[in-house]
Parts: sequence; C-alpha cells; structure tokens
Amino acid sequence: MTLAPILENLVKELNKQYGAGAVRLASEIPDTYHISTGVVNLDADIGGGVPLSKITIFMGPEHSGKTTLALKAIANAQRTDRETYEPLEEVDGRFYRKSTGEEGTPMQCVYLNVEGSFGKDWAKALGVDLSRLLEINVEYQEQAYDTLASLILTKQVDLIVMDSLAMLTPSVEADSSVEDQQMGVAARNNNKGFRKLASVMNKVESEGGRAPAILIINQIRLKLGVMYGDPETMPGGLGQLFAASLIVRFRAGKTIEVEKEMVGREYHYRIKKNKVTGFLREGAFELYLADYGPYTKGDVNNIALVLDVAARRGLIEKGGAWYTINGERIQGERKATEYLLANPDVYESLRQQVTEVLRSL
Repeated sequence: MTLAPILENLVKELNKQYGAGAVRLASEIPDTYHISTGVVNLDADIGGGVPLSKITIFMGPEHSGKTTLALKAIANAQRTDRETYEPLEEVDGRFYRKSTGEEGTPMQCVYLNVEGSFGKDWAKALGVDLSRLLEINVEYQEQAYDTLASLILTKQVDLIVMDSLAMLTPSVEADSSVEDQQMGVAARNNNKGFRKLASVMNKVESEGGRAPAILIINQIRLKLGVMYGDPETMPGGLGQLFAASLIVRFRAGKTIEVEKEMVGREYHYRIKKNKVTGFLREGAFELYLADYGPYTKGDVNNIALVLDVAARRGLIEKGGAWYTINGERIQGERKATEYLLANPDVYESLRQQVTEVLRSL
C-alpha cells in the first residue's frame, strides 16, 4: 500500500528520530517465534511455546510445575539457533543446525534467582546446560527491573526467567524493620517496572533488534471474603495483568505410583489470558520424577501428547475411538500409544510434523 506523500515523509522523519522501525506498516511486523515448554499440548494451545518479544506469566501454588516448565523452556532455548530458530545439535562443544549442518549460535538464557531456590541437580535433569546459563541474584525489587532492562538492551539475550515476582523486595522494605508498614510499595514498583520493560523492549524492536521472551513465575493468594467468583489473585499489583500477553495457571493433579512408590505426577494448566492465539484452553500432562517405562527422570509424556495434538490438527485420522496411523487402524488411545512406542521411526516422523505445525501457528 502506498502512503500519502505527507504521511510517508512524516514516517521517514519519525524513523530517523526514534529508530528505523519506530513507525511501520503492520504487515512489516516480524513473525512471533516461540520457545517450547517441552509439553506438546501446552505449546499447541499457546501458539508454539513461550513467545519472544512478549511477557508471559506462569502462576499457581507451590509444586504446580511452574519452575519446572520454565527450566524445560531454558533447556529447549539452549538447543535452538538464535538467528534461524532451528533446532541445534551439539558436537564436541560446537552447535550445528540439524537441517543444514551449518554452525549455529544457541539462544542465551538468564535466570533471575529471586527466591534463591534454584536447584542445580533438577535443572540438569531437565536438560539445562548450567555452563551456558546466566544466574543472577538481586537484593532489591528496583535492582531486578534495572538489571532486566540492561540485559534487554544488549540484544544478546533470548529468554529471561524471573522466579518469582511475589518475592521481589522493595528497597524501603528490605532496609526497614519487619514491624514497619509500607502499603502498596511492591505493587507500585512492579507497575513502574513493567512499564520500563515495555519501553526498552519497544526500543530494541524499533532499532531492528528482537526483544527476548520474558517468563515470570508468580504465586497465588486468596482474596478475603470472596463468596462468588474466582477468589484467586496474584501478588504484585494489577500491572502484571495488563503487561503480560500470556498468563497460564498451573495446578498439581494425581500422583503416578508404581508399587506404592511415586514416579511422577499429573499437572493441569488453564490459560487465563492469551493475546497470542486468543484460545483460553485447558489441558493436562504427566511429568516423571524417576525413570519409568519409555520415560526418564524429567520427561513429559509427550508420546501420548503427540498423539493427541496430531489427531486435533488432522495429521492422523481419528474417528470415535479409532486412530489411523501410517495406514494402520488402531482402536483406543492406549494401543495407539503402544504402537508409537513399538515404532520409533513412525513416532519421530509424527513428532516432527507436530513440531512443524506448532512452529507455523
């Protein structure tokens, strides 16, 4: 579309003053890329994973899978090329794009360890390369946002995880007695902090760069005296609700036991806000805490989940309880899962198709 000369001249002047991409046609906005959470159906429901250049919030009570999925996202990002977003394969300490064999550059991840609870062993079990992960400790809430802004402006960071928003401590609170009352200080600082993050992310985008994915973990609280409606709320003020493009609520489900010994757990998610795809869906997945069947410690039951996403996206036929996979008709989800386990080549082909579909969302 051709702009009117006076408008075109104004656009040129504004871009010269504020950055080459400050004003542009909407068709020129780069595609949104995503970092996989490692959970196939969750990735499908949120558009492919945690979106770059946007703020995502994982909320829920303790032991609901928030930090685990954040760490799995870090592990996946560390095996993704930051230029082409293609999967990487590590050979002798160097990374190569699986599709072409060309040398690539893995994404850079940062973990803001606000709670001081980062678990190295669990992170390694989930696939995180600790030697390439920046871990940052902050003393004050204000320091956290200033640090994040500085990281974003380098244009060299692709995923930032903050764990957690609820534990950010304002400097005035940290430097005073516990008996002193500072009403609303943390919420006000968060509101200012989110505005600052939005500003620096827009600055990076206007300069032709790409802002990182910001994944914030938050807890839940219960509103007092609520008799109707949702009693849950997140600490830290209302600013986060408007700043986030994606909010996912997690909760733990039943445990998976073998001979009365816990080997895993079921987790449920519900999308509470989604400005990426618009879908407010719910789902569940299983996470294994020990080796069990085809899964190892830290694995998600993605074999069953691939089957579900493939059926929903039309990659395989499903009529009633019957699946048609690779030309074979199989009755029931359990037998279909067993078929994929017994035919790893068929599963790998189907998994790659599912991955490509998720990338194109």
